[in-house]
This record gives sequence, C-alpha cells and structure tokens, in this order.
Amino acid sequence: MKKFSVWLVLLSILMLLLSVSVMAATSQTILKVAYWRQNPQIIGPKTAWLTKAASEFEATHPNVKVQFVQIVGSEGDYYTKLDLMMRSPNTAPDVVYEDSFMIGSDAAAGFLLALNKYVDNWSEWQHFYPSMQDITKFNGNVYGVMNGSDVRGLWYNKDILQKAGINVPWQPKNWADIINTAQLIKQKIPGVIPFSMYSGVPDDEGSTMQGFEMLLYGTAMGNNSLYDWDTGKWVISSKGIEDTLNFIQTVFTQGLAEPLQDALNPQYGTVVGQQLLPEGKIAIDLDGMWVWNNWIANGPTPWSDWEKVMGFALMPTQYGQAPGYVSLSGGWALSIAAVSKNSDLAWDFIKIAASAENLASFDYHIGNTAVRDDEVNYPIYANSPMADVFANAMNYTHYRPAFTAYPKISYQIDLAMETAMLGQPISSAMSNYADAVTGIVGSQNVESIK
Repeated sequence: MKKFSVWLVLLSILMLLLSVSVMAATSQTILKVAYWRQNPQIIGPKTAWLTKAASEFEATHPNVKVQFVQIVGSEGDYYTKLDLMMRSPNTAPDVVYEDSFMIGSDAAAGFLLALNKYVDNWSEWQHFYPSMQDITKFNGNVYGVMNGSDVRGLWYNKDILQKAGINVPWQPKNWADIINTAQLIKQKIPGVIPFSMYSGVPDDEGSTMQGFEMLLYGTAMGNNSLYDWDTGKWVISSKGIEDTLNFIQTVFTQGLAEPLQDALNPQYGTVVGQQLLPEGKIAIDLDGMWVWNNWIANGPTPWSDWEKVMGFALMPTQYGQAPGYVSLSGGWALSIAAVSKNSDLAWDFIKIAASAENLASFDYHIGNTAVRDDEVNYPIYANSPMADVFANAMNYTHYRPAFTAYPKISYQIDLAMETAMLGQPISSAMSNYADAVTGIVGSQNVESIK
C-alpha cells in the first residue's frame, strides 16, 4: 500500500510537470515575419540576414518564436498577397518586408503602424541617413526602417566594347551616345545584345524604375518629370514622356535590345544577371548596382574576373544638360502591420535586424548601398566592390513619389512602355496613359506640359 502511495505521488508530480510544460508551450508567443521569396541571388542573403536576426531575437526573448512567412510569386503578386494578409488580424504578419514605394499606399490604406514613438526613442535612428529616414515617411509619420538602398546605371562589358573599337572606360554624355554605341556593337559584334533594359508589364516596378524613370528623370523637367512637386500634380503629357517612349521604341524596333519574348519574361532579370552578362552576351545593361552580387564567390554565378570585364557608367541626361547624369534610388524596409498584436516585440525584432553589423553584412551580400553611416565601420561592407562608384551615383539620384496613387500609375507606365516596344504609335501610348492617370487621381490633379 505504501509502495502504491509513492507511485501515486510520483505520478501526480509527473502530471503536474506535464501540465506546466503544456502551459508553457501554449503560452509561447509567435512573431510572424513576412517577406518575398524572390530570385536566388536575393533570397539567399535575405534569408540568412533574417534568420540571424531571429536567432539573436529569440536569445533575448525566450518565450517568443519567430515564424517566417515566405510569399512566392511575382513582385506584383507579393504586394497583392501581403495587402490581403494585412487586412485581418487573423492573417496579418507582425513584421512585413515592404518595398519603399509601397509604403505610402499601404499606410494610407491603414495597413501599417506609424513608428514615430519607436524611432524617437531609438538612439541608433540618428545613424540612418536623412534621405533613408524620409523615404519611409507618409504624412509626416515614419512607417518603415530601411535595410538597404541602391542606385542604377549602365553596366558594360569592356571586352565587347573594345572589340567594337570603343574606348574604355566608357561614359556616354547623352542618349545619342548610347544609341550610337549600341548601333556600332550591333554592326561589329553580331550575336550579342547591344543594349538591355527592363520594359513592359511582366517586370512590374523593375520596368518603371530601371527603365522608364531612368530615362524620364533625365529629360528637361528633371525631378518634376513624373510628379510636379511645384504644382502638386501628376504630369500626364510632356515632351519628356514622348521622348522617353521614343527611346524605348527605338532600341526595341531597331534590334538593339533583347528579343521581345525575352524582355517580356518575368524572370528575365535573373537571366540577365546570372547568364547573359557573365556569358558575355550583353554589351550594355541599364540596371541596378546590385547585379554584381550574382558573381561573388558564394553567389549563384561565381565569376572571378567580373571586376576586370565589367564597367559601370553613369546614366547621362538626355542632352547632357545639368547636372549631367541621373539615377534612381529605392530599397526595402521592415514595417509593422497595423493590426499586429505584438507591435512592441515586432519593433524589438526590427531593431536587431537593422543593427549596423547585421545591415553591413546584408547590404554587402545583396549588393545594396548602406542606409546607415556606421555600416562602413565593418570590413565586410567597407571592402564592397565599386563602393566609390556607386556612392558617386548617389549625387545624381532621385526618389519615386511615394503617394497612394503611385503603384497604379506605375502599372500604366509599364503598359505605355509595352505599347512602345511593340512598335505601336507613341501617340496612342501617351493618350492611353493620360486618360488612365486622370482616371486614377482626378482631372484636378494632373497637368500637361507643352
């Protein structure tokens, strides 16, 4: 009987321990972090960065488990799926990986939490460049912490240009120089794409920003070419828009750009960076500075000689008019869903992910420019290839107008580009664009520049 009592006591203790264990397990908080699972050269470094941040976060928050929500699909699909998730607290992640150009529209829709109370009490916020603090603002509120930025320009293959009789380093002074160089390459070096650029609907914002806007912002109106900051109106018709579409039509209809079936492939950006450039099949590529991260030792397409073969030129303005060159900068940020039940924990995660050390490593491996002034203190970023060249491009850079209407207008830009590249009348592309943008923002918010 005594033996039975001992076993009964032990069994009770075991049941109590199991009960406590179950309670502890069920009381564990899950912090959901959503991000886009895009092409391999980006997803690898991004996953490594977020995983390291999660490990550091969980070490200081033992009762919290970070759960990643990877969203697969095109860039446009990602934006759509993320917005649908953020509509309900039952499906919303806590931390969201936001493209900076989407922050305005998502904030206006009530999907994002204003972070002012957090950044105002975060001593490290002062290390973020002012432009990187401002790029995530909407109506005076901060809605994201940037994790990297970028510039755009003209990558070129030195060997191909030299074979065509073109001196390197190559730096075109205007659009005509680009067209003339591409025509010379087509004539003398058959079998390569003379000039590659993103264009059309499948590449989403890549076409808008790396193609259309890199041209448009180099026209006469400069920073006011797409949205007139002086009048507060969207420009729906101008000579700059016409000239930009004519340039696009020229390179595609004259056989200076990639074949249409390739250009309209949503995965073409990956093909360019991982196949065509390292294989010497593109002479000039209007693209982002990050392309080189394909070619580093642990990248998807290691290329030991890329710094000897590839050069990077600034994109010139249309006629070489002041300031002479143009670039566009964007980047991604970490934000908090407005309906998150764990906003304080989400902010703790963001602070860790956005530390100088973590961003220095991430920005190196993904090919970004730094968003913090102290990233350069870490050797991995300080030794980034061509850092001085990309820093110089920042002197000529512009930012997209991150208003609620911009994503819809961006889509209309892609449609206009596609009309031009297919050889259809530029007048039709411009007319359709003007009508569509007017319908999006209202006739009182648009202007035509004659």
